[in-house]
Amino acid sequence: MSLLGGVLFFFVACAGEGNIQLDGAVWTQESVELRTVNNDDKLTTMLAENGARIGVHSELIIEEEVDSASDSETQHRFYTDDSGSFTVKFIPEKFPDANLLITFQSTNFPFQKIIRGVKIKKGKMINPSMKIYMASTIISGRILSTSGKPLSGVDILAWRDTQKDINKPTYVPYSFHGAQLVHGIYSDDLGYFSIPVQFPDAKFEIKVGTLQPELFGSKSLNLNVESNRDNPLGDISIVSKILDDREEGGGGTSVSLSNNVMPILRSNCDCHTGGGAPLGVNLNSSTTIIKTVVDIESFLVKGMLRVKPFDSGGSFLYEKIVSTPRAAGRMPLQRAPLKPSEIEIIRKWIDEGANNN
Repeated sequence: MSLLGGVLFFFVACAGEGNIQLDGAVWTQESVELRTVNNDDKLTTMLAENGARIGVHSELIIEEEVDSASDSETQHRFYTDDSGSFTVKFIPEKFPDANLLITFQSTNFPFQKIIRGVKIKKGKMINPSMKIYMASTIISGRILSTSGKPLSGVDILAWRDTQKDINKPTYVPYSFHGAQLVHGIYSDDLGYFSIPVQFPDAKFEIKVGTLQPELFGSKSLNLNVESNRDNPLGDISIVSKILDDREEGGGGTSVSLSNNVMPILRSNCDCHTGGGAPLGVNLNSSTTIIKTVVDIESFLVKGMLRVKPFDSGGSFLYEKIVSTPRAAGRMPLQRAPLKPSEIEIIRKWIDEGANNN
C-alpha cells in the first residue's frame, strides 16, 4: 500500500486553539506506472507502487452538503504533504453543525474519485480521522434509511464470483485494502462507502447490514464489476430498526446516564459490578462508569477507547452490544441481546458526549 503525496481540497482551514481537526492519509492499493514527456522531449516515469510511499499530487475537494434547492457551490481546496498525509482545521463557531462532502482524486494517476462524508455535531467532529484507499477500479454507493436519510456504521461485505463453473457461480469473501472488518467496511458519517477492486471484470455480491440484525434489515446486491472505472451501486435503501433516525445525529431530548442508560445496564450487565468486575469495567453506578469506561483504552482492541465521547462508532462498548466481528463476542454474555431501542439510547448517550448527567 502506497501513500500518495499531493493536493487536497478542504472546506475551511485555519490555525489556533480549539479548532475541529480532521487528519488522514491517501493510499493506493495497486502498482501503476505513469510515463510523460516534458518540454525537452525527455521521458519521465512516475510509479505508484503497491507497498511504497510516493510523493505524487492527490486532490481533495471539501464542500458543505446542501439541499438541491440551494445555490451554494462553495468549495475549498488544499494539498496533501509529500507523504500523502493531510490535516485540516475547522472553526467550531462557523461549523457547530455541518455535513461535509469530501472528494478525493489523483491529479496524475488514473484512480477513481472517492467521496466521503464527515459530520460535525455541536462543534465536534464525529470521526476525526480517515484513510482513503484509491484504485483504478472501485465499487461505490451510499446507504440510506427507507425514509431517505443517510445511515452511518452499516456493514458492507464484498463477495467475488470465482467463475469455477459459469453456470453455477461460487461467491467467496473478497479481501481488499482498507477493510475495517473481515472482507468489509462500514458506511461513513453520511452513508458513503467505496471498495477498491484489485481483480475486476467479475461478478460481485455486495451484502449490506448482515452483521447487525439488531439495527438493520439486510440486503444483497449483484454487480458486474468492470475494470478502470467506478462501478456505482447508487443509493441503497435498508430498514433501520432504531427508535429515532440515527442519521439525524440524536435530535430531541438529551439522554441521561443516570435516568436512561443506568437502568439498561443494571438489568443486563450484572457481571460488571464491584471491585472484581471483569477487566475492571465497573458498570455499577454513573461514577464508576465515568472512571472505568469513558476515555479508558480497551483491553481487547489496543488504541480504541471503551467509550469515546461524541463517537459511538469509535467506542468499544458500542461494538460489543451490536456485536461487530472485531468485538469478538456480543454483550451481555449468555443473555438475550439488547433491544434496538436500548442500543439506540446508549448510542445517543455516547454521541452526545458520554456525560455524567
